[in-house]
Amino acid sequence: IAQSCLDYQRKGVPRDLQGNMQWEPLMLVVALSQKDAIQVYDTLQKSPFQYKSEELLLVHSKQDEVENEKAFLLGRRSAEGLSPEKQKLWHETRKLKVIIAVSMLREGWDVKAISVICLFRKFSYQKKGDSIYTVYGPQIIGRGLRRLRPPRERDHLFTVDHPAFSHDWLWELLSAQEYAKPLNPGDAVQDDLIADLPAPAPKDKEQDEDGEKEERVLDIEAIIKGLPDAPNVVPMREWQAHFRQLDFNKKIVSALQKITNIKSQRIGSANTAHELPEDTINVPDINEGLRVASGDRSKEQMVLEILSDIASEPHQALMAAFRQETALQLQELTKALEWIIAQKFGIPSIQAIQQAEISDIRKLHFCLPQIFDELRRPEIILGILKEDLPL
Repeated sequence: IAQSCLDYQRKGVPRDLQGNMQWEPLMLVVALSQKDAIQVYDTLQKSPFQYKSEELLLVHSKQDEVENEKAFLLGRRSAEGLSPEKQKLWHETRKLKVIIAVSMLREGWDVKAISVICLFRKFSYQKKGDSIYTVYGPQIIGRGLRRLRPPRERDHLFTVDHPAFSHDWLWELLSAQEYAKPLNPGDAVQDDLIADLPAPAPKDKEQDEDGEKEERVLDIEAIIKGLPDAPNVVPMREWQAHFRQLDFNKKIVSALQKITNIKSQRIGSANTAHELPEDTINVPDINEGLRVASGDRSKEQMVLEILSDIASEPHQALMAAFRQETALQLQELTKALEWIIAQKFGIPSIQAIQQAEISDIRKLHFCLPQIFDELRRPEIILGILKEDLPL
């Protein structure tokens, strides 16, 4: 679906006298974990996408510094003033078509050609009264709100989301317009089904010291920085009881059902609820579903991915919630992860994962994104760290 949106954006780019596009529309894929990002990177090089490796950029905290540097060179209009090494990297960025990122490209990253954003993760928010406090979601979408066309010309950012993420609050906050009908894989985007935002009110003009009228320019970053601070987060002191109550068997059945529905294009099926009746839980069926869902992955490959994700998750959680960390905090979150894995999957330690049964490894591999989604909640982090105030 995101590829169809990108194809639509490419068709609408103005051409120069030689018939070349004046800019290359880019897709930004936002992943939850390094594992997911790598899987997207690999998938895009296969049929039906057939991207070349030099057209894809993978950005995450464990990536080679040279690759991450490309992300920031991508926004430069020319290589002028760069060192010879960075000039070479800049020229490589001219071939890019898709950027796949994990919690790396937020404030300060300015690439105007982002035309499609594809979400593979859920954003969170806090609500106090009628006010919503959130930063990360609007920041990510803001990466694609750099206007490329003149103010009077039609310009769009397409964002591909999934109803399971429950992002209605985000689209309402950003006054986004929904495509007029369901768009299935392979469908072409139709111009007449794209709803335009209401025409903006005339811009206010301020008089400068010389008496000239100056138009106000909308500054997305300034608006984000000017948002009120979120209310103090109340630490979840009973975070262990919270994880004990989470029924991962139910969540696995629900997730497997969603995968089936997506493949059969029954996205709106009533069977995609997060909580299912007890009589729908069948452990042998779960194990078989997980075996199919894991595809061709060997036990060794899944163990390697699990250990890599666990090693990086404390950093990702702290940076996503508070944008800072200490060595002691990383250690405490790692201990908490080890406790969760022992409680919910019967694997006594992180080191013991390599010796675990294949069925337990499949279940842990499948559930890690859900565990990480819970662990990144600020109130849970503060409960683990036993701190009363945000960092």
